[in-house]
Amino acid sequence: MLSMGISQLGLAQQRAVETNRSDEIKPVVTKAPLYAGLQECLPLNYLEQEKFVAFEEPVAERPAPLGFAFEINGEKVAASNRAKLQSVFAESQLVKVPHGKSIQSIRDEKDRPVWIYPTGTEVVHLISFRSKEKTIFELRMIRKLENGTWAYGSYSPSLECQQGLKLNTYSGVPPYETTFLNEENQATSVKLKRINLQTCRGCHFSDSPADYQYKTKEEAGPCGFVPTNPHLNSSWAMDYFNKTTQIIFEPQN
Repeated sequence: MLSMGISQLGLAQQRAVETNRSDEIKPVVTKAPLYAGLQECLPLNYLEQEKFVAFEEPVAERPAPLGFAFEINGEKVAASNRAKLQSVFAESQLVKVPHGKSIQSIRDEKDRPVWIYPTGTEVVHLISFRSKEKTIFELRMIRKLENGTWAYGSYSPSLECQQGLKLNTYSGVPPYETTFLNEENQATSVKLKRINLQTCRGCHFSDSPADYQYKTKEEAGPCGFVPTNPHLNSSWAMDYFNKTTQIIFEPQN
C-alpha cells in the first residue's frame, strides 16, 4: 500500500512537471515584414517593361522623406531642405494596374470618392541621382495583395540580381554613401541614412490626402495615387490608355 502510494505520488509529480514545462513552451508568433509579397529581384528596366505610367502627386505638407542625416559634398543638409536635395535627387511617381483590370470608383457614407484598387496594382516612387548616367538610388513600391492589404518595400541596384534591383530587407536606418558625376560632369559625394522601412505604411495612413479611404493602418495603400488628386483627371486617364491600351478607371453606371 505504501509503495503504491509513493509510486502514484511520483507519477503525479512527473505529470505536474511535464504540464508546467508545456505551459512554458509558448508558440512564437512571427509578424510578416511589410515587404512580404514583393519579388526579391526586378530587372533594371522593370518600369519600362511593365509599362508603368507617370503621374503627378498633389503638393504635400510632408513629402515622403528621401532619407536622413544628409551630407552633400561634405556639407550637412537638413532632410527638410527639399530644394537642396532636389539638386542631387530626381523623383517621379508611376503606377501600373494589372492588364484587363481597372479601378472601381464608389462613394462612401459621406459621399466622398473611394477607389477600389484591383489586386496586383503597383505604385512606385522612383528616386534617382541627377547623374551624368542615370543611376537609381531607390525604387520604392507598394503592391496590392490578394488579402486586400498592401506590401511595402524598396529596391536598390545590386549585383546579386544580375545588375538589377534587389529588395531591401535591412532594419533600422543604415548608412549609405556614394560618389558620382553629376549632369555638369562634376564629382558629387552623398552620405545619408536610409529611411526605416517599417515607417512607410504609417506615413501613408496619416499623410494621404484621401486617408479616409483606409479604416486602419493595416489597410493603408497609395498616398498620392488617390481620388482626391486633381491631376488624375480624364486627360491623365486618356494618357494612360494611349500608353497601355488599357482603361484604368471602370466606367460609371
